[in-house]
Amino acid sequence: MIQNRSDWGAIEWLQTLHRYRSSHATVAEFCQQEGISIVAFNYWRKKLGGIRQEIPLAESCHFERTILLLAHADARLAENMT
Repeated sequence: MIQNRSDWGAIEWLQTLHRYRSSHATVAEFCQQEGISIVAFNYWRKKLGGIRQEIPLAESCHFERTILLLAHADARLAENMT
């Protein structure tokens, strides 16, 4: 069953894209396993494509650092909007 991921942001999708790259599954197989729509997956993969390519699989510490930097940037953006 496909779950609603409309409340997900870039961080959750970066984590999902990282799991996909590590899985060696096809997009259809991965989306079915994760319970996400292929349309949403492809949308976020295209939107975050530049960021995703900067995260090498062999260097997961860079991935974790990227996630922390994005979380910090999101928090600062939210503060500036209020």
